[in-house]
Amino acid sequence: MTTAKPDIAKIREALDVIDELESGVLDDGLGPMPGADEIDAWFVRNHEALAASLREGGEAYARGEYRQGTAAELRAYFVEKYRRRRATST
Repeated sequence: MTTAKPDIAKIREALDVIDELESGVLDDGLGPMPGADEIDAWFVRNHEALAASLREGGEAYARGEYRQGTAAELRAYFVEKYRRRRATST
């Protein structure tokens, strides 16, 4: 018999991280959260690159190539990846 408890715990953890980010409790070191207008403009400017990235990600996922971990572990991984990319691009 399988249980949904582990899945529910992971979802709750992810929601807690989102709540902390939105409330400003978590300092990710990436600067202030942009406003809704800035976010909308960014999506418009980067539409093609985002679509390509999603396609590539879907293909990688289909091949079984994906990172596993808790929401906190995945967030830490991607924040660090972003910091490294930003440091080399400036």
